Amino acid sequence: MNIFKQSATITSQRDVLLHSELTKKILMCLGLAVITGLSAQMKWYIPGNPVPFTMQTAAVILSALWLKKWAGLSQLFYLILGCLGVPWFANYTGGMNILFLPTAGYLIGFVFTGYVGGWFVEKYFSRFHFSTFVGLFLISVLFTHGFGLLYLSSWMHFTHQTGSSMTYLLTKGTLPFLLFDLFKIMLVTGLYSNKA
Repeated sequence: MNIFKQSATITSQRDVLLHSELTKKILMCLGLAVITGLSAQMKWYIPGNPVPFTMQTAAVILSALWLKKWAGLSQLFYLILGCLGVPWFANYTGGMNILFLPTAGYLIGFVFTGYVGGWFVEKYFSRFHFSTFVGLFLISVLFTHGFGLLYLSSWMHFTHQTGSSMTYLLTKGTLPFLLFDLFKIMLVTGLYSNKA
């Protein structure tokens, strides 16, 4: 009979440990979502451009470095809770109306950048290497800017904006941001690797 009690105790302790680990991961995901929201408040515009410079890319890459495969969930929390009304989008706004703005695609891209970036970090990151930094930068460009441009193009089409050629979209939605994104990703990756 003692064997059954001991087995039940071990199973119970393992369940508590698993639940506490899951709770810890979810709380960390929420914490990084808050950091992404705070980074959205640090923004500025180029005159005539509907897409602002923000620090969000740094927060998304930080979530990938810190949370690994959980980073996508962190950014999904950011997007869903913001759409439900948490005022952490730019200008301390929240709500579903964000989906009707030209920058919504970038927010959707954060989820994919977090997930794929987190997978990349989990699989390949040990210390800061140039290839790790380049990989994270390319993931960010592909997913954040890819979704951002796709959504920006659709927004321009539905709002009857002129000049929605690919060249125009690239000059408004990606090219001005690449150097700044490169700097942010290099900074966050370097700081993280020094801490790790």
